[in-house]
Amino acid sequence: PPVWLGGAAVHGLLDHVVEYGDGWMPIYRDANRESVEQLHRACDAAGRDPSTVTLGVYAPFPEVAELERLAELGFAWAALLVRPYPATDERRKLDELQPLIDHFGPLV
Repeated sequence: PPVWLGGAAVHGLLDHVVEYGDGWMPIYRDANRESVEQLHRACDAAGRDPSTVTLGVYAPFPEVAELERLAELGFAWAALLVRPYPATDERRKLDELQPLIDHFGPLV
């Protein structure tokens, strides 16, 4: 199975992602251009093609503009957070997320 590493964009972790990982799921605050460029530099230093590391993010802000920003940075997927609610509230929350799912399809 693919090996995913998650965590902050610190040098040691990115080295492990480059050496062992098929994908990286940064801490949401590190889902930004600087961190992606840092990962690409780590790949280049190790002789690895950065496109071979898939990017994903957990619990981004569920807004179209935010998901578009992540897609532009190269994130292949986003796992949207649905907190445990009573059953009727869960359905309402999923209905609220439906426009994002319709807009982005496989990204979320």
